[in-house]
Amino acid sequence: MKRVKIYQIDVFTRTPFCGNPAAVVLDALGLTTEEMQAITREMNLSETAFVLPPTLPNADYRVRIFSPRSELPFAGHPTVATASALIEEGRVFEGQIPSLIRQECGIGLVPIVVEKRSDGLFFLMTQAQPRWIDTGIDRGQCAKMLRCGKDDIVDLPIGIVSTGVNWLIIPLTNLRAIKNLKPDMDLIERTCEQAGAVGITTFCMDAEQAGNAVHVRTFAPGDGILEDPVCGSGNGSVAGYIAKHGLLPGIRFDYVAEQGSEIQRPGLVTVKAQLHEDGKWSVQVGGYAVKVLEGEILL
Repeated sequence: MKRVKIYQIDVFTRTPFCGNPAAVVLDALGLTTEEMQAITREMNLSETAFVLPPTLPNADYRVRIFSPRSELPFAGHPTVATASALIEEGRVFEGQIPSLIRQECGIGLVPIVVEKRSDGLFFLMTQAQPRWIDTGIDRGQCAKMLRCGKDDIVDLPIGIVSTGVNWLIIPLTNLRAIKNLKPDMDLIERTCEQAGAVGITTFCMDAEQAGNAVHVRTFAPGDGILEDPVCGSGNGSVAGYIAKHGLLPGIRFDYVAEQGSEIQRPGLVTVKAQLHEDGKWSVQVGGYAVKVLEGEILL
């Protein structure tokens, strides 16, 4: 019988049982893909990350990330969870707190800046350069998927944005509209599969809490995730959408997004975006993390 150490980390929060939980298997060497997928289903979270030795010379470690149904090339909150767990465990970084971590995953190297703050460690990851893909999906189709009024959807092009994961991004007009959504999960799954997206991330330029600028919700039924509490890659894609359509002015912007209150898992995501001289945007997404579980999986 194999014993594999596992952590559960709540990400984009400093409060246990809030934010988005991810499981992290710290020593996945020797596990098969089938075992990783089975462990992920057993944990029954949005994603589980498996730590392996790196294959790229500049990487500190390699991670494979699974949703309950499939392997993903990248995901935001498991990236933060893995970095937090490895620092907690003291394995990769020899008991030190690094200022920069280089994670190898399916999209290549993901840099993660680690800041020591008075209220804990803060993690800021640079996601992949945003890509925008036209879908031909209109506001009427989106209204059917989200079960909202067509007028609740901002009159802008609906498309896929990816900073590592393809999300169909749908902008809504206000906080009331986004909080009252009653999504048609079957229709979302079918439409997103046809479009080549993992799911829908929807947002509005409004917030429940003072100091926050954006409210976000994410639905990925095709990956076994009806509503993701606080989605790191989804928030990166929202930043890419905001950048493309000029919803915030200038060549550089940053804000705090809120997500998860509708399913009692509130979290906060720091987002930074910048347009560089080569005409390309970069997107950084970050937040805090807290360990809530430590144990072993028996195989």
